Amino acid sequence: MFNILTLPTPGELPHEVQPDECKPFLDSTRAVTWIRCLSPTEADLLWLQATFGFHPLTLEDCRHRNQRPKFEPYDGYAFMVLFTLSWQSDTLENDEIHCFLTSHCLITVEDRDTPALAAVWQRMRMASGLMARGPDFVFYAVADAVVDTFFDLVEGFEEGIDEIEELIFAPQPEAVQSLIFRRRNNLITIRRAIAPMRDVFNALLNRDLPFIGESHHPYFRDLYDHTLRIYELLEVERERLSNALEVHLSYVSNTLSQVMKRLAAIATIFMPLTFLTGFFGMNFAQLPYSSPLALVAAVGSMVVIPGAMWLWLRRANWF
Repeated sequence: MFNILTLPTPGELPHEVQPDECKPFLDSTRAVTWIRCLSPTEADLLWLQATFGFHPLTLEDCRHRNQRPKFEPYDGYAFMVLFTLSWQSDTLENDEIHCFLTSHCLITVEDRDTPALAAVWQRMRMASGLMARGPDFVFYAVADAVVDTFFDLVEGFEEGIDEIEELIFAPQPEAVQSLIFRRRNNLITIRRAIAPMRDVFNALLNRDLPFIGESHHPYFRDLYDHTLRIYELLEVERERLSNALEVHLSYVSNTLSQVMKRLAAIATIFMPLTFLTGFFGMNFAQLPYSSPLALVAAVGSMVVIPGAMWLWLRRANWF
């Protein structure tokens, strides 16, 4: 499905057209056009190839969506792949956005209508001055909306790590370990998406591309700085997760040591009882000693010695 927004000449309002109506605007040197291909079919991709003459390899990337963020310059256009991530039921779902940037047109091939790009579409429709700045500025607005979604992800990620740090010393800390590993996997997913996008924006800045106006370089430099900032924040969160895991394992180990210490103390208390009962014998009908004092000494020892040992261990903080 195609959504096509075009600005015929500066000063006019952008309006939507159908695919069979857009050829005059694509041939015009004054018009600026943004074509969104949502949930592309084979017929849609063939239309793009016939209309713009894109390289078959770029369209093959659009068919097989398991790509990574990248930048590839071609004759007459540039091809970029960007990623957006969103939380879906405590898991991260990614959406690939394949962008074709020409001198007068931006084409985005998308899995679905993401909220970030839908908001940019509405901004372009309402403000003719934005599209009048050229397709490279439209691409900047798209990329900026994509990068901004990562700030929301990192903010939510920080809150999740704060929750983990609070749960480490909970009465049942063993439940934290699975939560830590899930967060680590999510962190890896975010880093795999944002790290290559640094290279994309760096390439747009360092390559002498006719599609990127020199006046728009500061905007793409700002995007590069944002990706660096996000990556640095992710590095900090990775360090916090590693520290949380180490503290968790240390706390579990210390808790186990305390339990073993208490069990050892109980066993130590009962060792004299075992000795005394074995020495005196517990057959009261035929005690080995006929004297009643021996019975009193035996029973008294069984009461006094464990009590004294319990007090001694208590003062040694074993309990």
